[in-house]
Amino acid sequence: MRVDLSQYVRVEDKSKELQRSLSTLIGLKLVSARVFAASTWHFYFGPQSVSSDHCNIYLAVECPWRIHQDDFIKIGSEDYDELEGSSERQSQVIRALIGEDGLFVESVAADSLGGFTVGLSDRYVLDIFPASDNEMEWLFRNPSAFNLILMSGELSKRRNLPH
Repeated sequence: MRVDLSQYVRVEDKSKELQRSLSTLIGLKLVSARVFAASTWHFYFGPQSVSSDHCNIYLAVECPWRIHQDDFIKIGSEDYDELEGSSERQSQVIRALIGEDGLFVESVAADSLGGFTVGLSDRYVLDIFPASDNEMEWLFRNPSAFNLILMSGELSKRRNLPH
């Protein structure tokens, strides 16, 4: 995924800004997820009443990630080549985990390297853990407020203008 960073401002305190920005997810639900090519996953979030077709808050992830429950990994980024039918099969597994009602975001926790966890209902957890210092790792898009990106180890933020 290519992103024009000219409109972004570098953030000094990664964990503090990441924690503050991601806490806008609390109370929303993870509605769906889908893969775009082998390396970019989009996780879509929205209010309780929204369908997956109308979610405009999303997390685009190119770094390693996993969804686990208790002590068991349910699916992760490394499963791409392991699942038959790869991207479609992974999307089916995630849809089954999320269910028809979605999983609600209950908590978020950020680290100093730009990684974070999203605590979900039913004891599910989405872990995002950057593993490169020279690639885009993830982009968090909240169109009514801001975009946040971790690229080349730097966290940058862009405020979105009201329409």
